[in-house]
Amino acid sequence: MKKRAVVGVGLAGFPENAAGNSWAFLQWGLGLRDLGWDVWLVESLQKKEIFNPAGQPCGLSESVNLAHWKKLLHEIGWEGRATLLAEGETIEERDLREFAQGADLFLNLSGHFKRPDLVQGAASRVYVDLDPVFTQIWAKVYQSPMNFAGHNAFWSVGLSMGRGAVVPDTGHAWKPVLPPVCVDHRDALVRICGGGVGRKRIRQQGHGV
Repeated sequence: MKKRAVVGVGLAGFPENAAGNSWAFLQWGLGLRDLGWDVWLVESLQKKEIFNPAGQPCGLSESVNLAHWKKLLHEIGWEGRATLLAEGETIEERDLREFAQGADLFLNLSGHFKRPDLVQGAASRVYVDLDPVFTQIWAKVYQSPMNFAGHNAFWSVGLSMGRGAVVPDTGHAWKPVLPPVCVDHRDALVRICGGGVGRKRIRQQGHGV
């Protein structure tokens, strides 16, 4: 039986000129899928994040957010196993809840997914910090809600986290982790979202990341 993972992403919340952002989130789901895991992508939007092509507030069905979400998933061949939730919208949650119950892993990338009730049945519920130092400063210094609650493990792409890095102490045992890098869908993301992925990849290669 395949291992199951739910991955909380931030795709629809950044629907314009966001190739680098989409890449940063999607490759976690793609990486697990390539390793043979059964993966469900999830995202939750606040009402204030939803807008139409004119930049005006609207319902999810008329939004650029939903259009971007659907286009991304289509381009990478992600059929089913993806749920976009939105404040004030009635969206089917049963299949996601059943999948998450007893799942091996929930990865909440940058804490974007804010419906812990839907994933509390996952064995490991991991907050993945994609913005090391930024996350800790905003949480500790500015007392901003970073959505730490409900997780039982804390990872960071900051490789010095937990190894002597001088950052504000949030009270969590951060463990360093390298993000997966899945290059097969890079060109599709650039085509959909605009530039950014290629430059980011070059920088990563140049620094041996």
